[in-house]
Amino acid sequence: MITIYKKEMRTYFTNMVGYIFLAALLFLTGMWFTFDNVQMQHANFQNVLGSVTIFFFILIPTLTMRLFSEEIRQKTDQLLFTSPLTVAGIVLGKFFAAFSLFLIGTLITIALPDLGIQELGDDDIQGDCVPQLISVNHLLLAVLLL
Repeated sequence: MITIYKKEMRTYFTNMVGYIFLAALLFLTGMWFTFDNVQMQHANFQNVLGSVTIFFFILIPTLTMRLFSEEIRQKTDQLLFTSPLTVAGIVLGKFFAAFSLFLIGTLITIALPDLGIQELGDDDIQGDCVPQLISVNHLLLAVLLL
């Protein structure tokens, strides 16, 4: 499972898929943050996190749909399935790689409130946003498991 995880993480960052996913996630989150918080002059980051979950339904399939289709296209699926790994280990390795890439984007998103939302008001940003970020990650787990 760890070898599959390392291979998938290496594939995400040697191809453009990982970079495009992170750039699209951060671009959409940043644009929503700008329109909702900076232009409206209020310090409620919960609205941003609530609205950005819609983008996840578009961005997450860019990560997950290619996981096994790339193996079939490159004809490495037979090699993968005849390896001593179980099918569950292969699936879990690929799942944790996709989840790790999403978690990287989520951790970068946590920095958005620190970049200037405190200037807009004295909202309890970390106390309000951490539970919502956890719920966003649970939503991702549910979507990835489908």
